[in-house]
Order: sequence, then C-alpha cells, then structure tokens
Amino acid sequence: MGDDLADKLQQFKLSGREADGVELSDKDIALGLRECQLSLIGKCFGEKKVNFNGLLTTLGNIWFTRKPFHIKNMGINKFQFLFQSEEDRDKILKGKAWSFEGQYIVLNKWDPRSLEIIEEEEVVRLWVQIQNLPLHWTTADSGLKIGRKIGKVIDVQAPGIGNTVEQNIRVLVELKLREPIL
Repeated sequence: MGDDLADKLQQFKLSGREADGVELSDKDIALGLRECQLSLIGKCFGEKKVNFNGLLTTLGNIWFTRKPFHIKNMGINKFQFLFQSEEDRDKILKGKAWSFEGQYIVLNKWDPRSLEIIEEEEVVRLWVQIQNLPLHWTTADSGLKIGRKIGKVIDVQAPGIGNTVEQNIRVLVELKLREPIL
C-alpha cells in the first residue's frame, strides 16, 4: 500500500496554470502583516499536549489585556497570540514567566523570517526565594553564589545584615528549559 501511494505521488504533476504560481504584492498582504506585527509566537515546554481551549480560557483570565486577544493553534504546543494593541502585546511579553498546566510558555515577538523558537530563547526567568538563612548570610554576595548553583543570575535582592523584618534573599535566575535545574 505504501508503494502505491509513493508511485502516485511520483506521477503527480502541476498543470501549466498551477505551475506559474502566484505573485503577491505588499498591498495583498498588508492586513496580514498588520495583524502579525501585533502578535507573539508562543511555545509550551513540557511532556504533554496543551489543551487549546483551556489555554485560551486561563490566559484570558490572567493576562488582563485592555482589548480581547485571540489565539491561533500552530501545531503541537505552539501558538500565535494576536493582540489589538502594542501596549497589550508588550505588557504580556515583559510580564512574568508564564506557565500553563505546569508547562512554561516561551513568548517571542512575531518575526516574518522565522516562526521557530531557537534553543537560545528556550529560557525562563524566575524569582527564587532563599529562606531560613542565618542572619549573617543574608547578603547580595551570598545570594549571588547560591543563585549561580541554580542558573544564570540576573538580579539579587538581599535584605542585608541586621534587617530584622526581612530575612529572605530573592534571586532572579535564568533557566534553560531543556536542562535539569541542579
């Protein structure tokens, strides 16, 4: 059966009219370009296939955009998020590390040259809180050293020695999604 299909595909030919192709002008694609320029491409990283309707409902409830947004399914765990304003798009892009059903969502601005999320972009930034340290360890230097064990350190917020109210260090780390944390 597989050979029959392969033979039929080998015999497939375009007609003369089809072989000429189609030429599209900038005017023909202007509306599509405008829509895409206000969009983000997202990929969910995890073991399971994302429930599209659940994703739409959940993000609609937590993103708080000024105007409604739409989602196009682009394949397994890959989506295009279409916004109506730059402000909404940029707010979501600059927002916290987004996740859905335990899977991180990596977002990038739409780029007409590539819809792929390359390996260098498969990262997520997370604030890690380091608790129960002795008071004399609650310094930025301590937070930096501990944070480097987790990932690339972006920022450290330490209460400093002698602070009696706050004893936790917060470290913003960048993690590669395809690597184990420790």
